[in-house]
Amino acid sequence: MIITLAYLGCEDLTKGSRSIEESPEIRWFDLDVNHWVKTLADEDPLRHHRPTIDQCEGWWVEAGLLEVSTQACHYFSMSYTKELLGEASPIPIDSLLEQTLYIQGGVLHDFLTYRPLDGADQHATAHIALLVDQEVYWDQVIPLPSPSNYLPFELVIPPLFGERADNANIFTIHLHNHGANQWRWLPLKVGIRMP
Repeated sequence: MIITLAYLGCEDLTKGSRSIEESPEIRWFDLDVNHWVKTLADEDPLRHHRPTIDQCEGWWVEAGLLEVSTQACHYFSMSYTKELLGEASPIPIDSLLEQTLYIQGGVLHDFLTYRPLDGADQHATAHIALLVDQEVYWDQVIPLPSPSNYLPFELVIPPLFGERADNANIFTIHLHNHGANQWRWLPLKVGIRMP
């Protein structure tokens, strides 16, 4: 099944990012790649991108990476919950959400292909994004076809504790494209500045 770009309404929504200074004061911890859970349709912050049929059977964890085959997964959205973030954090979750967070991660993809439907536009894109507390902090719109690539990101996230601190999903990763392609999400690293 191929989904048209017009239907999904892809757009560049990135809120912003900047390089993270190397500092011995920043303590890093990894988010367990096995703890991502499927984002429910009504909790999806990019639900306007979600197709009517959003079946996704083509993802798995291998060699510490979250792999997605868009041949069997036309729309991919996974979330990391506040509860699991609290288990991974070296400090209590409420204290964590009161701090600036430093995020490092990346996405690898093989050569990206595209097979248009008869009469369809020959130009298409892939869209990947990382959302924090329901807001896009990093995203990329990639033309199809494209050569294989590694897309790293470093983000500085202001404190999340506030009126939306009760959101169950703190991090959400999003992927869809218009072809049968292979993607690999690296584990997210989260850093906090220690006194």
